[in-house]
Amino acid sequence: MNIGSILKKEAGRGVIHQVKDISRAFVTGGGKEPLSLKTEGINILAMSGYRAVLDLNRLHCNNIHIMAQHYGIEAASRVIVRVSHLEIEFTFFWCLSIFLNV
Repeated sequence: MNIGSILKKEAGRGVIHQVKDISRAFVTGGGKEPLSLKTEGINILAMSGYRAVLDLNRLHCNNIHIMAQHYGIEAASRVIVRVSHLEIEFTFFWCLSIFLNV
């Protein structure tokens, strides 16, 4: 058994730091892609405490109410547009795959 894989498995079970209303967090990207933090849950006020490492100007959230509350109605309207585009795209590919029987 490899000690590195054991440590990685056990670290995945532990809590290193906890933020209220966020259940899990993942770092994605790297290489040519910019690093990104994806979370399950949202706490914008807590995130603002990490301005040194997080670019809050690039924050994406699918909770329309929270975006309107913290960033205004324009940001909330952009959430609606982005989510509706994703839904239309998903529905199109789902229908296409059924039609083509893939």
